[in-house]
Amino acid sequence: MALVEILSSARREFFNAFQNAAATLVPRTVETLFSKVNSENSPIEQADIVRAQLLLQEHRHEIELQLTKNMQQLLDRSMETTYQNFRPNLSALSISADNLSLLDSSAFESSLRFNEVTQLFRNVAEQELIDLNIRIAVLFGQDDIRERENPFRPYLITRCIFLAVESLRLTQEMFSILAMQLGETLTVDIPGIYQQTNAELEKHGVHAHLSLKINKSAETLHLRGSSSVGTQQNVIGSQQINNAFPAFNQLDFPAVEDVRSAPLSPSSNPSINIDQLFQVLRGREKTAFSAYSPTVAAQDNSSSPAWLANTSDLPELLRKTFGQSRPFQRGRDFDLASQQAQQETPLLSAEMAQSVIRGLVERFSHLPGPEKINAAPPELEKLLIEKDLIHTLGYLHLSMKPDLSILNERGDVRNLIREQREAFSALARSTEELMIIDVLAMLFESILFDDLLSKELREQLGRLQFLLLQLALSDRTFLSNQHQAARLLLNRIASVLLGTQHLPVTQRKIEEEISRVFKTLSRHDCRVPELFERIYNRFDTFISTELRTQDKFIRRTVKSIEEAQIRYLRSEQTSSLLMDGLAKLDVPQHFANFLATEWVRAINIAERTDASLASHLRALVPDLIWSIQPKNSQEEQSQLSALLPGMLTDLRRGIAMLDWTQFKQNALLNWLHERHRGVLLPTQEFSTSKTLVQAREIFLNFLEQPAVVLSDSIEKNKYHEVEKYLHEVLAELQLNVVFIEASNTQVPLKNEDVLSVVTTQGESKSSEIQQRLYSGAPIELAIDNLIKRGCIAWVNPNMSNLLLSLNQQAEPVIISYESFSHYSGNGALTFVESAPLIDRAVQAVLKSAEIIEKQAS
Repeated sequence: MALVEILSSARREFFNAFQNAAATLVPRTVETLFSKVNSENSPIEQADIVRAQLLLQEHRHEIELQLTKNMQQLLDRSMETTYQNFRPNLSALSISADNLSLLDSSAFESSLRFNEVTQLFRNVAEQELIDLNIRIAVLFGQDDIRERENPFRPYLITRCIFLAVESLRLTQEMFSILAMQLGETLTVDIPGIYQQTNAELEKHGVHAHLSLKINKSAETLHLRGSSSVGTQQNVIGSQQINNAFPAFNQLDFPAVEDVRSAPLSPSSNPSINIDQLFQVLRGREKTAFSAYSPTVAAQDNSSSPAWLANTSDLPELLRKTFGQSRPFQRGRDFDLASQQAQQETPLLSAEMAQSVIRGLVERFSHLPGPEKINAAPPELEKLLIEKDLIHTLGYLHLSMKPDLSILNERGDVRNLIREQREAFSALARSTEELMIIDVLAMLFESILFDDLLSKELREQLGRLQFLLLQLALSDRTFLSNQHQAARLLLNRIASVLLGTQHLPVTQRKIEEEISRVFKTLSRHDCRVPELFERIYNRFDTFISTELRTQDKFIRRTVKSIEEAQIRYLRSEQTSSLLMDGLAKLDVPQHFANFLATEWVRAINIAERTDASLASHLRALVPDLIWSIQPKNSQEEQSQLSALLPGMLTDLRRGIAMLDWTQFKQNALLNWLHERHRGVLLPTQEFSTSKTLVQAREIFLNFLEQPAVVLSDSIEKNKYHEVEKYLHEVLAELQLNVVFIEASNTQVPLKNEDVLSVVTTQGESKSSEIQQRLYSGAPIELAIDNLIKRGCIAWVNPNMSNLLLSLNQQAEPVIISYESFSHYSGNGALTFVESAPLIDRAVQAVLKSAEIIEKQAS
């Protein structure tokens, strides 16, 4: 039988076995997660497991479909690259895998977990995998046995699982839990999958036997780790077995070349290879750059960068640069300024510097270089004279070729700073500038690989690399200040695009606005004063307005909240002004309480329905108070007799608005009737007696009450009173909304398993949460046994409450700030992003630096 037919038959058997296992993988994983809940000590970890369980239940069919689709495409690609000289001609084996590359590990941010699952599969497969590696080598007539040439190797299964989970676009925590648990659950099926594949090859006469060949010269093998998992030196030659079952340790990365230790520096501190840092940061093999190389002394990438010359503590140096320095640690503290800021690097000669600039301009600028035209453009001619890196970066940004390919051969966005690192470093004038160049390259290595960003956004960010490097060199707060305008802008763009995915119409408008933002940035550089501040403020206003008005339910709910606040403030103001007047008079306490509460409510109701009636009810207050005071003259008695009919009419109209019972109304009227009868006799109850004119003057501020505005402050402990007005407004408008309150026993967390682990773990830091509360911030909420994603649609300026817009839910969700903090603290409500975009990149750089330092030491 032909080789292609045998391999196709083995592929079919392998795929069928995998598909059978994948059909029951999700339900089995859900059961395993359910059993793990009670085994975790931390309530937060328990909540994460429950959320992962709910996610699997919600996306079961999607994951199963992705597993099948990904395995088909991975097998297609794997069989095309099995041993270098094998290229099958059958169409069944040469289907193009559109967006999958077997050697592209860009889908996995956590390479350590990836290799852990792969090694787990190797361990359980044991001899079956070794036999299959040998059979594949025999099938192709090869002497060397390499697992990487096996088109059915465990790597494919791991990658298939990770791609399926990645398609859900989850947080890093949820991604790790689901990918690892799916892998662990599948381990029971791995031996059977390889047994069936081996049996199929055996049926076609492909046996797992090798003839022993003795090499005349020993060949040194470089192993990636010190472990010897699966080695059987007594069966065949050690080289063949090691190739059949290569060993990996926990610091290995898929599809990454071996990283050899850099030589020690003269100070005996381990040298940090900057390329190692990029590899660990992205978890992938070196990128083959075809970058322009100036005719200057090349920087030695195998040694420590110049800015690390005086220290081996790379993580701490980077923390200081990012403004995250830890408390003093003995033996690890040093002065950043003395480390780098004052050190000068040797300047290039004028000819060499100009050569570097010309090369950069030729490569990136759409304007012709000076050697191609008679006279250089004035700005370029100025650059060649000044030889300044900051101005050069601005020029490259403004004149960048519109058709410049921002993608490399693998379809990833190019890290232009890393490509041009040598050229930029040659123009740097201090070790601090050298460090900033490398740090920005590291940040972009993470940003351009961020799986929460769309490919389109990565491309747009990729075209800002020169601009942001220019910014970082001219404004050092870009790296250290989380509130720097450019950082805020980029963070906001990434967050809003992620948060509004469930609002297609709104997202299209937002994408159009973001496109305008990038076009504006492409036309300006950092010489424009407050460039990013102005763009950020405009973008922030646009997003806040768009999300507040894009949906009629959200729009009406926002207006309802604002109306409730106005009603509350109006009531408080009215009551306060009335109490100020009452304090100047002797009034029975129960009657004063009636005026300050119930009568104020009647006035506020009348103001919304009948302004004339409201004016009458206000004017009635000083008249009523005067009417119950002693009348010592015939004139005052006559005046009271004339006013009483009108006062009683207005009083009855006001009481009618309060929905009082008849008994309560009669009690008040009877009391007033008795007071009016007694005022004609002298009494000691009132220490003073005012005329009608004096009484009205006392309440002049009350009668001429100014309008309230939403900017008026509301005390934090009064927010619950505002909610009373809010329910009133919503009922009037017949609006349906969902209220979430931490104190409410009917919180929409109805899953008993969720409720058992959702307990307060302490208040979250208020400032940390408030920094991330803005319109468009993507959030995830455990509600009605589902994990619902959405965004913050509106944040009340007084921080009392927020509006959430959730996927597949028409009604807006109102949640108080206290409840938001409460549920954020126990994992029931989370931000989809573990941190804003730039902050995630900073964390990735610091984590990679710690890994490199550990390897070097």
